Amino acid sequence: MTSTVPCLDPSGLARIALGDVSRFAVISDVHVRTPDDARARLLVRTLDGLQPEVAQTLFLLGDVFDFIYTGSAFHRGHWRSVFEALKGVRKRGIKVHFCEGNHDFGFEHSLHSELKECFDTAGDVVFTLSHPVLGDVWLRHGDDVVCPPGYARFRALVKSRGFQKTAGVVPGRLTHAFFSAYARLSRTRDKYRALDPVFFRSCLGAYFKKTKVCGLGQPALFVLGHVHVNVDATCEGVRVLAGPDWFQAPQMTLVSAEGECERFWLTPDGAARAQRYPL
Repeated sequence: MTSTVPCLDPSGLARIALGDVSRFAVISDVHVRTPDDARARLLVRTLDGLQPEVAQTLFLLGDVFDFIYTGSAFHRGHWRSVFEALKGVRKRGIKVHFCEGNHDFGFEHSLHSELKECFDTAGDVVFTLSHPVLGDVWLRHGDDVVCPPGYARFRALVKSRGFQKTAGVVPGRLTHAFFSAYARLSRTRDKYRALDPVFFRSCLGAYFKKTKVCGLGQPALFVLGHVHVNVDATCEGVRVLAGPDWFQAPQMTLVSAEGECERFWLTPDGAARAQRYPL
């Protein structure tokens, strides 16, 4: 049973405490654009193959879609294959928790009733859990952690209930066409926006200092999406993991009950284990 921690995260998001979790999988930044693109097919195949003996919980850390607004019937129908695969994951006894990314909308304010059977929890939130070996683990998307100073106000606007309700009156086909085109344009600029290591560490350091002031302390392991690079580093005494986006290298991270992490680099023919190391 999930519960909301009384103290909000320093970024203003609710913190959802999941209790003890020993085996979990993490997928983020898939950025599927159409139901039949290569990443969408690979995502569905990966979800269909996930079994409870491998992971008792699946975390989707945002930007699974290049754009979605779940308040729109068009968007719910457009991504039906992904939602059906998620229903299958839950039917096999695996819990599914979804963090909104900066390309995902409606999971916080407009999660339609037909989608609720896809998720145990979904929203613009931070997940926390206790692992038997690793200790405290926090998971989140991260666009409000690793970002320029002025981004917070823009994010607060587009993630607000009022803005999304207003945007929801626009036909879904139009929003899909517009934001898909915008995402394609944005992608062409990615080579000019490589993540600067100094900036990355400064953002993480500032965030962990805020969590201490808030009385939340800091985790042993911090897992986040959004940054689109392969990260396995230590910052302020915290182990930090992030994966690349699926445009570069489709991947899924598994954490075992023994505290071992395996990162799977996914191919159309299956999953190849490329990295395996203790945390």
